Amino acid sequence: MSKSNPSNSILIHDSEKDILYKINKAYCPLGISANNPILEIIKHVIFHQYDEFIVERPVKYGGNMSYYSYNELQKDYEQNKIHPKDLKMTASRYLNEIISPVRDYLHNEIPD
Repeated sequence: MSKSNPSNSILIHDSEKDILYKINKAYCPLGISANNPILEIIKHVIFHQYDEFIVERPVKYGGNMSYYSYNELQKDYEQNKIHPKDLKMTASRYLNEIISPVRDYLHNEIPD
């Protein structure tokens, strides 16, 4: 996700819809953790804020999975126990939780 192109980077004032869109189109190959921007966001941003990362998914696909360390998550991802779509949806949800207070503050401080 390059910052030189705003449509390819997560910005602090992005809406939930924008974040979901950007995360969904990001490179995230099945089972590959090297150079995977979604895993990097999870490792450096989400696990920095949260002690637990919960991948929510339907029971028919194995149900929810909880991770208490990045290494556990990375191992399961590399073993194809987590689908990229599930990883992206979960990362989007956590990013929105992290960004929401700042986005709300900026929205209230900046006149329309």
